[in-house]
Amino acid sequence: MIPLIKSELLREMSFGDWEGRHKEEIEAEYPNEYKSFWETPHLYQRNSGESYPQILERAAVSYKKITEAHPAGTVLIVSHSLFIRAFMASIKNLSLSQLYSQPYIGNVSLTKITINQHKPEIIFEGDTTHCLNGLT
Repeated sequence: MIPLIKSELLREMSFGDWEGRHKEEIEAEYPNEYKSFWETPHLYQRNSGESYPQILERAAVSYKKITEAHPAGTVLIVSHSLFIRAFMASIKNLSLSQLYSQPYIGNVSLTKITINQHKPEIIFEGDTTHCLNGLT
């Protein structure tokens, strides 16, 4: 049996008082913050929820912990789009301003990374070829 390890480090970004609300509602009530959230994450600031620097730090910590705990073998990580973007940005050493320059991470997409001698190699990223039409 494959062991299942749950980790709070892999959770989605906390959106604070935006949690559970529809994006149209957030955009109407907070137009500047909403635009910054999606277009200029390096400039995004709110007093509620998790910041982009915090999620990038959490992603870097999770990558380090996973690779230290599993120096060999296969690891499957299941998480949410924004966290996966942060995780990949951490691996690629991207700046916060480059967070959304990466491939789209859709629902049920797959990303494969191999690590050889502590160096990550991205095999594919945000792949959805396994999905039926309309699933993503």
